[in-house]
Amino acid sequence: MKSDNKTIQDKVKELDKLVEWFQGDDFQLEDASATLKKAADLATEIEKDLTTISNEINEVKRSFASESEA
Repeated sequence: MKSDNKTIQDKVKELDKLVEWFQGDDFQLEDASATLKKAADLATEIEKDLTTISNEINEVKRSFASESEA
C-alpha cells in the first residue's frame, strides 16, 4: 500500500464519495476532469492493494499445502 497508510476500505469509501460527487448537486463540469483523474488513480491504487493481498493469501495457502504434504 502507499505510504499514506489508508486501508483498502478507506480508499473505497473515498472512491465512493468521488463517484457520488458526479451525481450530486456540487458537480461542476470544470472540475470533472481533475476529479475523474483522482478517482482513476485511487481505483488503480485499490486494485494494486487487492492484488498484493491476493498474492499474500496465495503464498499462505501454498505454505499450508506444503506443510500438509510433509
